[in-house]
Amino acid sequence: MEKVRGRASDIELLYHIASPLAAEEVLPLCGRYRARTHLEVGHIAQLPSFRRALNWHWKRAVVNAYVSLDRFRQVISILSSIGLHAGAVITCSFQHISCFKLTVDRQPVFVIFDSHTNNAHPEGAAFIISPSVHDTARYLTRLYTELSSQNMFSAHFFTDQSENIVTYQELSTDVGWLSWTHETHDSK
Repeated sequence: MEKVRGRASDIELLYHIASPLAAEEVLPLCGRYRARTHLEVGHIAQLPSFRRALNWHWKRAVVNAYVSLDRFRQVISILSSIGLHAGAVITCSFQHISCFKLTVDRQPVFVIFDSHTNNAHPEGAAFIISPSVHDTARYLTRLYTELSSQNMFSAHFFTDQSENIVTYQELSTDVGWLSWTHETHDSK
């Protein structure tokens, strides 16, 4: 992803994200975290590679909101307003899903990455891509209605620091360290 993000056009980045190669790059990172402790967004945001590459807009977070189409429209509206490229980590029932906005030819394109198997994609992880605020919000509403008996979610927002590119190796090392620290804490 580093090569694509550093040199490609926005449309090439979108094609890369939609390719099987993107999932092959992302899923091993998810698998590096093996601790039993629930991973909080704050843990992720404090990793050195994330701090160097991303700005965490923690004051804009939507916390403990009820799942509804209007609330997810609010999440997508925040994504649309905070930068050319922005992302949200959405948490519900201890599952993290990322939703990010890319600007392609001056138009927003929303990408949802869900590494969990569910009714929408029973074979495993999926990238869902849509240019529509409404369709993206509707998908998230339907997904989270299925996931949560509590009907609550939180969303935390990030923008990129385009001058700072993080390598796959740096991410992998940071996630491995986070897993190790949480496994050590779990065993006490």
